[in-house]
Amino acid sequence: MIQRVRAAFGLKRAGKNVEAAVEAGIEAVVKAGKVKRSGSFLWPPSPPKALVHRHGDEIPAAIESICDEEVAAAATLMLQTQFATDRDELAVQALRVLGFGMAKSETKNRALGVIAGLVDRGVAVQQIDELIDLDESAGSAGGNGRVPSVDS
Repeated sequence: MIQRVRAAFGLKRAGKNVEAAVEAGIEAVVKAGKVKRSGSFLWPPSPPKALVHRHGDEIPAAIESICDEEVAAAATLMLQTQFATDRDELAVQALRVLGFGMAKSETKNRALGVIAGLVDRGVAVQQIDELIDLDESAGSAGGNGRVPSVDS
């Protein structure tokens, strides 16, 4: 969040006062119930219908600044449009949706881990030919437009 505030106000760095002010603002909106906090990410009080967005040019894409739910939503979006896809290719395509031109191994591994979680939770299935596809029989996030959860 600090990086986004710095970019928005054209600051080269954020000192302790800026960090404290941002944290106080976040605490206030969380306490007021206007957002929910999950680790270092902020969420609207109710789940959004869609979460995938391309990150702006003002902030370089960094996998650390993208939550697992957003990576899962990008992978789900790709499966909705491409259907069954090779696991590695699905990771690359999902990362492209999120603004990564070329994925470093750490970035790709993070996406592969999120995709494995989708399979583990039954949102997606690994077919006999090793391709990944949405599990339509489970009525999961594949067709409801909701963000796939990375919990449970």
